[in-house]
Amino acid sequence: MNDTLTISCNIPSRKHFYGDERDVFSETSNSRARWSFRSGSELIGDQELIVRKGELDGPFFVDVYDPICDCYEFEADLILSEVDTYNIFIGNVFDFIGENCDRFFIESNFPWINEAGILEFEVEP
Repeated sequence: MNDTLTISCNIPSRKHFYGDERDVFSETSNSRARWSFRSGSELIGDQELIVRKGELDGPFFVDVYDPICDCYEFEADLILSEVDTYNIFIGNVFDFIGENCDRFFIESNFPWINEAGILEFEVEP
């Protein structure tokens, strides 16, 4: 209890798509990449979430483009103050929408999740 869960994600703007290098930021001019933390809103509940990089948009975490690293970044600390067993579904698709409705979806994976995309852990007193 009162442990800190750090949630972070870093996505390079330049990616290889079917053998061709593409620059998502250059092609979309979108400085935001939304990703679904789905049941993350249940996890957060009344617990304190401190966003250090990026932002929140409803049930979505938003990676924000940083030109210094040429990447999209999100980082937050969640103070786990509620005793419970957690089963959190973490979406693995990042959504970029360009000015002309150009759209990129980047699939990724996260450590410590099971095959169904669920992170399970227990907070004890």
